[in-house]
Amino acid sequence: MSNSTGSSQYVATIESVSTCPVKCEMCPVSRTDVAQPNSQLMSLETAAVVAARLKNEFGVGFVSWGNWGEPLVHPQMTELSRVFAEAGLDNQFLSSSLSAKFDVEAFVKSNISHLDISISGMTAGVYNVGHKHGKWDLIQRNMEEISEMRARFPGRLQVDIRWHRYKHNEFQLEAARAWAAELGFTFKPYYAHLGGVDALHDYEHGKLEQSKLNFVRENVFLEFVEGLIAQHRGETSCPMNKNLIIHPDGRLLHCCALMASHQSGVDFLTKSRAEIVQFKDGGNPYCGECLAKGWAGFTHASKTEADLPQAPAPPPALPYSRPTPGSGIVKNQI
Repeated sequence: MSNSTGSSQYVATIESVSTCPVKCEMCPVSRTDVAQPNSQLMSLETAAVVAARLKNEFGVGFVSWGNWGEPLVHPQMTELSRVFAEAGLDNQFLSSSLSAKFDVEAFVKSNISHLDISISGMTAGVYNVGHKHGKWDLIQRNMEEISEMRARFPGRLQVDIRWHRYKHNEFQLEAARAWAAELGFTFKPYYAHLGGVDALHDYEHGKLEQSKLNFVRENVFLEFVEGLIAQHRGETSCPMNKNLIIHPDGRLLHCCALMASHQSGVDFLTKSRAEIVQFKDGGNPYCGECLAKGWAGFTHASKTEADLPQAPAPPPALPYSRPTPGSGIVKNQI
């Protein structure tokens, strides 16, 4: 098949596994009132068909692994990356909590070129406020081992630490920055938010379950979230129609920011390119309100560059001490 798109307009998000052990407080995966997808693993056979179609029919140049699931839970993650690399897809990204056991050496030496690590604390007590079920000791060991393997095999893997900024963890931000520098990782803090369109919708309409609402009020920088949303109200377009989100079973979802998308979709493995384009361009019942309210623009906007309006002064940062798994990183903290 020929590439009918010329220079690619499309990007792709691949959900290799539809489950996550961490269940972050504001992720839709942790919600009991939101329908969850059946737990699935993408097969190598499905991956081969998906990769070929993305490259040859949609001109996709790279894929981003992970959306609501934790890619490292997949026992064949490195094999999946090889399938896509052999199809000519480059610059593979993978977002991860690192709260999983995996072959770190094989991962660093694999075809995955970029790892985005999501953390929200420098001690278990702080980290688990937002990342509810993450295993902090395991995460520390994985990060140290990744750093060591990158030293042994330089040039193979770029690593970023995506630090979720909450009110409860601001005092650890500088310690996190120092640790990232020591590990040789790029530090990218951003203001954490409500976790997706489902939560933004329910927060707006007073339907967010009470435990989530309490978390938002206590920990989220709502001044920033509401200010940035306001900047995008009334927009008429969203880049989501150019993001091809592929579920483990080969279904194409409409939106990567809306958990409800997993309940509908089209079969990316068998539908024609024209049918797929029509599906992506067609929108879904959430789109009108999402654009009008500014949620779509907020979802895709940078959450690192804008200044936080009327930010409260953070507590004094504690001194950084080199992490030792099991002992905590910042002294005298929970």
